[in-house]
Amino acid sequence: STATHDGPDVPPGLADGNHWLHDLAAGAAHQAHLRSLQATDLLLGELLDRLESTGRFDDALVIVTADHGAAFVGGAPFRAITDATADQVAYVPLFVKLPGQTAAEVDDAPVQTVDIVPTIADVVGIDIPWAVDGVSLLEEGATEGRPHRFRPVWLDEVTAGADGLAELESVTFDDRVARNAALLEDLAGEAAVQQLPGGAPLIGAEVDDLTVDDTDPPTGTIAFAGQDRTVSPDAPVPAFVLAGFDDVPSGSVAVAVDGTVVLTGPVAAVPGRTPSFWGLLPEEALGDGRHRVELYEVTGSDDAPVLRPVTLRPGT
Repeated sequence: STATHDGPDVPPGLADGNHWLHDLAAGAAHQAHLRSLQATDLLLGELLDRLESTGRFDDALVIVTADHGAAFVGGAPFRAITDATADQVAYVPLFVKLPGQTAAEVDDAPVQTVDIVPTIADVVGIDIPWAVDGVSLLEEGATEGRPHRFRPVWLDEVTAGADGLAELESVTFDDRVARNAALLEDLAGEAAVQQLPGGAPLIGAEVDDLTVDDTDPPTGTIAFAGQDRTVSPDAPVPAFVLAGFDDVPSGSVAVAVDGTVVLTGPVAAVPGRTPSFWGLLPEEALGDGRHRVELYEVTGSDDAPVLRPVTLRPGT
């Protein structure tokens, strides 16, 4: 949904505002990104439905794009371009629905965001009274032969040529497609969002159906909304979980809401904190009313997991 939720302004594990410390930091941030993308998709659907219901869809020019990408690779920058992040940062979506368009097509031409304004001007039939860097995408072959080059900025970790431009020839959009396809192939449905890298494949499992060992339980803290969470339509959804452990767990972590596992992932180090785990609970598990959140250390194997309940106290 488009509801807001609680959580820190700066994600844990983002060092110097730019680098993800490890896979947990990157994976939890990617989870939040995917949830935001779901909300964006919902809003876009509502816009298109509104255009349809008012009879304006056929005549409308609709453009969906973004200013830059974001990378979610442990140990790599968030927004700077490196060999490890270029396919995620450099490419952004560009969807164009032209007035009167009845069939969809995919164009692999090297399009840039500077082409959007000339395209709009071409569609509405006006001349732009100033020089522009881009071209109209309605012109056949207008971008043919355009090199994949860019001007490094901020913290980009690439080498520019004498003209100040860096090449992107070695990075293709296929790299990004393959990365996303692998995510969906390995983890279907809700698990693709709720099973963080290194987490156990337990999403949707009932704790009562699993082996639970409550001898000598591990201890730790839980911040923000704590274990007992009240959901109200008038307040942000208490979806963020931030837990700290007094000792480094021997396994990964599973989080259950009202007895159902809804989030799994690893424990990782964060400067100034005890060994930590964090992530977002799914809104689907947090309907209006009260809910109980429990954390478990997961040991054993994927085929025979053992859950050890964590004794928690309020933390920060």
